[in-house]
Parts: sequence; structure tokens; C-alpha cells
Amino acid sequence: MSARRLLLPALLFVCCSIDLLPTLSSPASADPSTSAQAALLLDADTGEVLFEKNPHLQLPMASTTKVMTALLGVERLRPHELVQVSAYAASMAPSKIHLRPGELIRVDDLLQAILLKSANDASAALAEKVSGSEAAFARLMTRRARDLGAVNTHFENASGLPADGHYSTAYDLAIILRYAMQRTDFAEIMQMKTASVESVAGRMWNLRNHNRLLWTFPGALGGKTGWTRASRHCYVGMVQNGERTLIVSVLASTRLWDDIQELLLFGFSPTEVGEPRFIPISSPMKLTPLTSASPPPAPLPERRSTERRPTEAKRPEAKSPAPKPSNIRDSNNSSFTVQVGAFREKQAADLLRRKLRQQGYSAFVTASETRKVKWYRVRVGDFDSQGEAKRFVGRLKSQTGLEALIATPD
Repeated sequence: MSARRLLLPALLFVCCSIDLLPTLSSPASADPSTSAQAALLLDADTGEVLFEKNPHLQLPMASTTKVMTALLGVERLRPHELVQVSAYAASMAPSKIHLRPGELIRVDDLLQAILLKSANDASAALAEKVSGSEAAFARLMTRRARDLGAVNTHFENASGLPADGHYSTAYDLAIILRYAMQRTDFAEIMQMKTASVESVAGRMWNLRNHNRLLWTFPGALGGKTGWTRASRHCYVGMVQNGERTLIVSVLASTRLWDDIQELLLFGFSPTEVGEPRFIPISSPMKLTPLTSASPPPAPLPERRSTERRPTEAKRPEAKSPAPKPSNIRDSNNSSFTVQVGAFREKQAADLLRRKLRQQGYSAFVTASETRKVKWYRVRVGDFDSQGEAKRFVGRLKSQTGLEALIATPD
């Protein structure tokens, strides 16, 4: 056989091997496959686009609208200013906190309701405070978006409820959030997992952030979800892993959290800190503080009391005595507890106790007996004051739907 005939197969093997090299690389380097109609992954520090899918396609963006609403709120108003709720604002469709006409509430409480609960009534009330009407505020929102470079965005309202001419793009949402997160007063609210807000009259709401990444991704810095039938699922948020900070923007998704996870795994794969880790939603992690290449504007004045603005969910586990091995314990102090249920059968009480503990509450069972019947009461916590116990009752109702009452030991 000639040398020429031997050389040809060898050359073909080398060429084929070179062509195959890209396909043998790590699967994380392949472009993510998302269900979203539009998506963008942006390096928050450099502005580099790492991935894009129809980034400038104009689509309805649902409650991701509220990023701009809240940004104008922190730019135009002071946190301690009072807002009187109009009948128009109170009439907004859900999601809402059910504000009442004439009710007075502070600006910072409205901002937390907007960014955590996605409250449409709070958004309309804030809009009217800034511009006199929601329509005028929407025009201000559009102008502000143009100032930031979001030229393919147009607002018709402050909430994101469906409206003709109300649209944005994955790219525009990313650059709006990128700017907003440079403000510490905005970023601090975005990082809250839960918060308690209160009207001047003393009506209280316990809020839980809709952004699931705060519980499942240790480097989550904040984000805003959105959903309507017209827009499907939407999201824009900022996350950090090692020295890299990314902004992920998704519009018209049918499997939102899967899309976001795939985008983040793709975006962080080139870093040297290892593959980013997602954790079960039942195991909350401490949030990483926001870092920015440029110094943020000076924060607005702090509110007088931060007791109603926890940055982390506060549960009374630390003060709860450990239950006896039998899961029955005697009450032997004078502090307040919260009673969630009372049963004649110990098995029913134990079932509720287990369910509460699975959700992170330090539940226990107490036993008491009258002449005719024995009761098993399911209770949570030791609270130093009746006010602290009352706030917990509100949080429990908001987070689990369970009714409870304040009780002192038998």
C-alpha cells in the first residue's frame, strides 16, 4: 500500500477530531434552552450581554413594571411621607393588600407592598402621590425609561395590569433594574424575604416576597416576578456568585424557574468559584450584600423604627424551650404563646405540630385536663409581649392561612 493511501485516513481522522472538539466541551457551555419568548443574561458590572433571545421584542411585562414604579417612588418621595389612599387606588384588581379609601400609609410601607407583595393598589396610590394621577405617572415612567436607555418600553399604568400599549423588552427591563439596584434604598427592599407594614391607623399586613430565588439561590440580590394571562410568566432579577454579578430577564415564560436556573447555570459556568448551587426552598440562606462598581446615591433617611421592616424572616425559635421527648410539655412560665389549634385526640395535635415544624415553626403540644375531657393544644413560641405575639399571628395567617390566637400558659 502506498504512503499516500495510508496518509489519507489519518488526515480524515484528525479533521474529524478537530470538528468534534466543541461538542465534547462541558454541557454548561451550550446555549441555554428556555421556554421564554424573550430572555437576556447581562453582566451587571460590565454591561456585557452573555445570552440573548429576542432581547428587543416588545411584549407585555406584567408586574415587572413595578421595578420602574418603585424606582420613581424612591427617587421622588421621602420614606416617611404619608400617602392618602384614593377610592381609585383602593379599587385596583388583585394582587393587592386591600387598602381602604382615605387610609393613610407611609411611602416606605407602600414600596415594600409593591416590591414584595406586588400590590396593585399600593402602586396606584404611590403613582397618585407622585404625579396626581396614574395616567400622568405612566407618562413619567416612560420618560424615565427613555432616560435610562430603555427606548422600547412604554407604560400605561403603574402596576402592569393588561393594557394596550403597555410593553417592554427583556433588554430594557435588565437595564432599568441595573440602574435601580445601584440605589441602596431600592436594593434593601428587594432583598427582603418578608416584611410587616402598617397603616397610620394601625392596620398591619405581613408580606412575603414573590421572588423564589431569595430562598433557593444563596447569591440572590433581588428580583421582581410578574404574571398575567396575556404576558405569561415574567421576571427580572440580580444574582451574585463569587465576583460575578448577573442580571437575568425573562418574558413570556411557561416554566419560569426552570428557565431562570438554566440561564444562571450558563452565565456562571465560566467562573472559577465552581458551579452555582441551588438549594431546597425549605432551607433559606442568608443573602449576599449588593456590590456595585460605582458608588450608589446617598440613602434616604431611615425610618424611625425598623421593627416592622425585618430583612429576614424572624421566627421565635430561639426562645422556644425544647419539647419533652413525648412531644408534650407543661407550661411553666408567664410569657405569651400563640395557639394554633386544640384537639381532644393527641394524634391530631401531633399531626398539626409536625406540619408546622416542617415549615420552620417551633411548634409544641401542651396538655390540659378538665373533669370531663383532656385537651391537646398546639402552640408556637414564647413571646415577651402581647404585641410581638400579635405580629406573629398576622405572619402565620399570611404565610400559611392558619388562624391563631394569643394565649398565656395554662
